[in-house]
Amino acid sequence: VTVAVPSTPAEWLPVLLGRLEKRLPQIRLDRRYCNGDPDLPEMGRNLRKSWQMFQKKAITDFGGLAASSFTDRMRLIGVRIGDSDDHPALPVLRRIMRDNRVIVQVQDAVADAIETGYGYLVVTDGYLMREKPESFYADPDPMRPWKARASVALGRDTVAKRDFAVVMANGVAQEFSRGISEDSEHLSGLSAGQWAPTGRAWGFEG
Repeated sequence: VTVAVPSTPAEWLPVLLGRLEKRLPQIRLDRRYCNGDPDLPEMGRNLRKSWQMFQKKAITDFGGLAASSFTDRMRLIGVRIGDSDDHPALPVLRRIMRDNRVIVQVQDAVADAIETGYGYLVVTDGYLMREKPESFYADPDPMRPWKARASVALGRDTVAKRDFAVVMANGVAQEFSRGISEDSEHLSGLSAGQWAPTGRAWGFEG
């Protein structure tokens, strides 16, 4: 049986959202362990409050300590081109790194990878962006797994009360949106949401 592979952003949208939604519970669980808020063990209802108090007083964040032991040692010791420390293009490279906050974004992406198993740095039109795995999914090219063939980035506008999704596929980026309620959890019901194109679509290089 041959299954058609999506090609347009609109065709990719439900596929990408469905895959992101499927792995979100594990990502959020891993984050909680690294943020000092792990799930409670199984217990009677009357013990939960006591256990939460004990857990808070213990202040032992093993997940966070394990992750930070790697990320805290990351340091960018210098920038050079080839074997040259005074290449004429170095000022331009340093400016690009400064404007893109490369050091911070790389550290954050590595921390994401250590804590959740997924770390993303996205380069489009010359700009570098770290994307959180809670709100980003990239589908790898099966023949070139280091390259994404399609991706979705999600965001929420609390003033406009709308979620936004930008899908990038085959050199085209398209924006979609849906309404949210005041009490809805961020990024819940992704595949079931009523997403509609906003009319914004553009080409990109990345």
